[in-house]
Amino acid sequence: ENFRSLLEVVSSGLEAGLVGQVGTLLPAGASRFVLFDTYARKKLGNTASENIRFLSAFAGTLVQRACFSISIREFDRLCDVENLDDETRQHLLLSKLLQIRGGRISFLHELFFTAFAAEAAIRAANGDISRILAALASPRYFMSRAFILGAIEDEQILQAVLENTTDSNLFVACVRGECGITAQIEVKHKIDVMLASMLTESKRIDFQIVGEEWTGVAVNRESCS
Repeated sequence: ENFRSLLEVVSSGLEAGLVGQVGTLLPAGASRFVLFDTYARKKLGNTASENIRFLSAFAGTLVQRACFSISIREFDRLCDVENLDDETRQHLLLSKLLQIRGGRISFLHELFFTAFAAEAAIRAANGDISRILAALASPRYFMSRAFILGAIEDEQILQAVLENTTDSNLFVACVRGECGITAQIEVKHKIDVMLASMLTESKRIDFQIVGEEWTGVAVNRESCS
């Protein structure tokens, strides 16, 4: 059942493949972000904590530069800045989460970049709701928005973010389950409350005749108050 629900959420062949590889490790109602994070942790083994910290910094660098790759030389400098030792770096390269082409290094797939960009945004926000909302509104994180919501594990922060979100596409992603079970339940509840409110309002609306023909009918504004 968990595999079936996960496959209904994912939107690419890559993700379906990841579900096949790590689906048994995922909790029920996992988000797309958790799918990528779990796969990365499995590939990185005992270096997961250090390398995920580095990969989020790498993704953050790409986001800030609005690019998809950096040169090997810049990669080496970033490793030094993030204190990534040679052994941990080699483990990262062997994991195949990154690829080297023509002297430049990038994520193996755009969706890995998307997931780790979300991780970078969450780490940079450090629980600050206004910074999370700013990331959701930023064009730089456009592809990572559903992943950002899926990466929030504090229910109070998630609820506060959803209360201040007006992006209909994000709500659709939540309802589909892309952002995890908690976001899905929260948004579905908000929709139920809104529909009930609309039904109540529609029952109280009165109309009045103000003229002739089709344009001669108007809503009685007092009935809407």
